[in-house]
Amino acid sequence: MGESYLTQGIDARPATFQFFCRRLPPGWGYLIAAGIDDTLTELEGLRFSPNDLAFLDTTGLFSGPFLDRLERFRFQGEVRAAPEGTAFFPN
Repeated sequence: MGESYLTQGIDARPATFQFFCRRLPPGWGYLIAAGIDDTLTELEGLRFSPNDLAFLDTTGLFSGPFLDRLERFRFQGEVRAAPEGTAFFPN
């Protein structure tokens, strides 16, 4: 998706992603939001290492300009989440 956005010149537009669950395992009635601080820490440190980029290059699936973009990538988004400890339900 990122490669095609770059190729089409629409990579500067914001993207929106949602995380939710459609179903729970049998016998589960709800989930509890947990690990939000850890997730934010991971997003803040998200980088593509030289080894990551070298591997992606060997696949032949990605262009040089896209790999250059990944090398410079830093998460700059906004995260909206249920507060830690909040119960939530499928759908």
